[in-house]
Amino acid sequence: MWAVLGLGLVSFIAALIIVVVGREAPPLPHETPWELADNARKMVGIASALAGINITGVVLLLSFARDPDSGIGTPLSAAVGMFLVAFISLVLSALMFANLTRADVMKCGVNVQSMQYAVTVMVLFRSIFLGWLGLRPLVEAYELQELADQIGWLLLASAVLGGLTMSVAILHRLSLVGGRVVVLVPLLGLVGCGLAALLFEMFPDARSDVSALYLAYALFALNALSFTGYAVLPPALEHERFGPVIARWWGLGMAVVGVVSALTIGFIWLAVMGAV
Repeated sequence: MWAVLGLGLVSFIAALIIVVVGREAPPLPHETPWELADNARKMVGIASALAGINITGVVLLLSFARDPDSGIGTPLSAAVGMFLVAFISLVLSALMFANLTRADVMKCGVNVQSMQYAVTVMVLFRSIFLGWLGLRPLVEAYELQELADQIGWLLLASAVLGGLTMSVAILHRLSLVGGRVVVLVPLLGLVGCGLAALLFEMFPDARSDVSALYLAYALFALNALSFTGYAVLPPALEHERFGPVIARWWGLGMAVVGVVSALTIGFIWLAVMGAV
């Protein structure tokens, strides 16, 4: 549980920094560089295929449940939980992509399709990396420790590059926040996870074998909140009091979700590597 508490504290501090820095004016709105509806149709197939792969990972891990001499280091429940959360979240993202609002729907000056697309891509990003992180304990179960360690470091590099790409592609290309925030999101993710790793190194007794499972639950809660926002924010924009407030702050809110996403994925990586 210390890992989850640490994630909450670091996320709160990072969110405050994003809000303070993000008060700068966002870039002027411009035409979306993608055909979002066409992209969404493609993403439905990708998310569905990845969901099937994650269920396969669950089956493979459960095949080790009766083997007490398995080389798996991460507890079996944590590894299976990561794949199951990734599976549910990927199915959820496919449903969200399949139900995007039409491109011409504007509410309180906000393009509803762009809002829903940004929220859904964040869910997909988190779900994909959670499934990828489950690969390390899966490979470890086959007693391929050296390969498992190499996969762990490759996943770290992929997460850093993926976080920066997502930050630029979603936050900047959709004109949600300014340039400083775009760079700050992955940077805060790296710094926050680095500080957490140092603290757990200083207090090793705070580490737990089930940290990855509880952090996967935290990621699922974030995905559930994103789905709620996907459904609730468009009608809320029609409210005469709440609509202007949402329209003013939703872009910055997506930046906060982005940095929390980066920190959550980073903490789960630390957990599967045995650092928290």
